[in-house]
Amino acid sequence: MQKRQWSNHLRLTGSGRRLNCPSVVVCGEKWEAVWAAADFLESPDSSPLKMALTGTFERTVDDKLRLAIPRPLRDGFRQIDSEEFYLAPGNEGCLSLYSKAGFDAFAAKMASVSTGRVQVRNFLRLYYSQAECVQVDKQSRIRIPERLAKLAELKHNVVLIGVHDHIEIWDQERWDSFLSQNGSQFDALTAEALDLSLPQGPVG
Repeated sequence: MQKRQWSNHLRLTGSGRRLNCPSVVVCGEKWEAVWAAADFLESPDSSPLKMALTGTFERTVDDKLRLAIPRPLRDGFRQIDSEEFYLAPGNEGCLSLYSKAGFDAFAAKMASVSTGRVQVRNFLRLYYSQAECVQVDKQSRIRIPERLAKLAELKHNVVLIGVHDHIEIWDQERWDSFLSQNGSQFDALTAEALDLSLPQGPVG
């Protein structure tokens, strides 16, 4: 099997400094993780999904940081009767929500990645130290841990989107900003994504 490579990089908001670690608030400074490529992660052989997660849903977070998961998204997970989800830092300032099976599949893939590189060790430390198991109540709500809500700068209005195998939770204003900056680039992003995912033909 061809050895897969990956790279990610950080930029400190307002400066040109870069480090290899995911989004995290350190000493009051916000670090934004930008994963240029992460193709060392392959889809698990046994998908944790009933179907690909899709759609955009506007919701609110209450004073106790509780958030209702839309039925279409929750039903997309194979283990819809499970009361455990995993909430973790995502990219571009959002949070990622996985089913237990999905998070276990991700962890299994990460376990196969060599920890001989400092970038990998830093990622594992920062990612797993912030990821948390959250319970789903009878009203399909989760309680977002305060430090993760702060990390994603979640206020009252949030947006949940289905992204194939997980759910992303965005602050409404941040999501609107993301759309305004990237929505017009959809065609270019599509071409680039397909170019990265399709097998390359023979050269010459």
